Amino acid sequence: MPNIGVRKPIFARPVKHLRLVLGIIAGLAVALAGVFYQSWLPGMSNALALATTHQTEPFTELSFVNPTNLPKVVSAKQPATFRYAVTNHQGQQTIYHANIAISENGRLRSLGQNQFTLANDNTQDVVVSFMTASPNTNLEVFVTLPDQNLTIHFRSRS
Repeated sequence: MPNIGVRKPIFARPVKHLRLVLGIIAGLAVALAGVFYQSWLPGMSNALALATTHQTEPFTELSFVNPTNLPKVVSAKQPATFRYAVTNHQGQQTIYHANIAISENGRLRSLGQNQFTLANDNTQDVVVSFMTASPNTNLEVFVTLPDQNLTIHFRSRS
């Protein structure tokens, strides 16, 4: 005799219906979380953007102005000139100390020092004149910013 009027328990129904119901519940939970995030926590998206945005590190640029025009041959006892530039990207006003030196056949001598203050994103252009006393000399000129651990140089001949 058949069981008329007897229902199967819910847990005995096919699993595919259960998966469908759980999928709908999960989708609604994600949608509600998105609405909550956008409407009740607007500051969180800004904080997340700030936390993941790359911030540049402070730095200083040291370079020769017109490097293709650096003196390649210097006449003995005749002045030669070159220019260098310092650009401040430290994010604040910075005091710079520059040392200029020349090596003549391996002997180093100072050509002088400069000190200047630069506001952020400003550039100082410096002209340097120098002479060598002897002909047939291998020359190397150095510009150093010791506080920033930066040096540039070029070679020449007299």
